[in-house]
Amino acid sequence: YALSVLEPELIRRTVNVLVLILVAVLARGVHLKRADRPIVLAPAGVMGGMLNGVGGVGGPPVVLTFLSIDEPPKVTRANLIAYFFLANSGGLVMMAVAGVLTMDTAELIAIAVLPFFGGIHFGSKIFKNAGSASYRKVALIFLATVALIGLLWPG
Repeated sequence: YALSVLEPELIRRTVNVLVLILVAVLARGVHLKRADRPIVLAPAGVMGGMLNGVGGVGGPPVVLTFLSIDEPPKVTRANLIAYFFLANSGGLVMMAVAGVLTMDTAELIAIAVLPFFGGIHFGSKIFKNAGSASYRKVALIFLATVALIGLLWPG
């Protein structure tokens, strides 16, 4: 519905500003108490799904929610890898059922799969070498950078 009513540029800017606000809140050290409960995780999933449907960027609410949970960084990292793998796999199934998974799309997916897993492998090496102390800070810097690029990139 939002895609049919709102201007794409407004959606893009709103999503990126929202991500920057959430990054700023978490950078101040905010942690959600009992954030592992469905009452917190379900809305993050809904918001992530809506943002994915609206702008193809459903990750930030989920990433920020997982970063706000007081878990060891290796658990957070593993949960995020599993989440994105399952969410992307589910997206492929939904595209196939909707009949929009074309050969061109399948070729693009095939091209992106190896770099995706390569990125996970490379990220694992960085994570091991950097240690878990800097994980949250690096993740927030990465999210802020992506949001700033998305905000400032000419539409």
